Amino acid sequence: QPATATEIAFYATDIKSTPAGVEAIIHCNAIEEKPDTPPFKLMLRTPGIFNIENALCAIGAACAANISIPSALKALTTFPGIPGRMELIDEGLPFSVYIDFTVTPFSYRSTLSSLKPMLAEGKKLLVLTGSCGDRMQEKRPEVGKIVSEYADICVVTNEDPYTEDPEKIINEVWAGIDQTKTKASKITDRTEAIKFIVSQAQAGDIVVICGKGSDTTMWVKTGQVPWNERDIVRGILQEIKKTLPPAPITTSPVAKDKEELSSRNQLDGLRIGAEIARNKVQMQQQHHQFQQQAAQKLKEEPNKKGE
Repeated sequence: QPATATEIAFYATDIKSTPAGVEAIIHCNAIEEKPDTPPFKLMLRTPGIFNIENALCAIGAACAANISIPSALKALTTFPGIPGRMELIDEGLPFSVYIDFTVTPFSYRSTLSSLKPMLAEGKKLLVLTGSCGDRMQEKRPEVGKIVSEYADICVVTNEDPYTEDPEKIINEVWAGIDQTKTKASKITDRTEAIKFIVSQAQAGDIVVICGKGSDTTMWVKTGQVPWNERDIVRGILQEIKKTLPPAPITTSPVAKDKEELSSRNQLDGLRIGAEIARNKVQMQQQHHQFQQQAAQKLKEEPNKKGE
């Protein structure tokens, strides 16, 4: 049964999500000590509207532990996020790349439905997807179906196959992909799949690499093999950045003021230098004229004596 307004301890309004995070107004009801607590503005550094739900749970738990709401909000505002959970991998490229430990249909819908509204008009959501082996077999086509609903471009690839054949898992996810809704590809090698989907991104697009998060290994038939997706993605983005033309240099207002002052000083110096040079030339001309007049006088003196 839905709770009434007076039964709700905390709720959020004015939720706004951006590539850098999410913000909302947090309202507090049913607090015996302070029933008229005013709303608070909360800004999280972790994107995704679902993180506001997580924040509400955290505030409720903090209050139960006798931690004040302002203290809880401050902790949430400074919280940097969990590695591999909607983690932005920023290497200075003109599009956003996230790594997220998205594996279930529910988490796919939550993640992708949070990312899609963050796009500007005409920009694309690119999704790398897959499924792990030895479990969730019946959910693989469902994952593909959900990805089709949100992704403009998607790639189905290997994830953690365990003892299963990676190609079989990929095909089962692919069975749910609706190719009339999304531009889809199958690439078994995960590194090559990441390289491909990132290469398709344009300025303003969002890329999300799903499935592995902060894992440092991948499970295959022979056991665990080293796999650090965060480092791999960062390395790929760095290589892409090397191929791009240098970005235009932007100058901060302070530095701009300093440059303008330096330019004015240089101009003033040039003007002073030019004035000194002109004066020097004039002095040389006057000196030369004086010498000529003196020489002329010396020539005229003997003539006067002879007369």
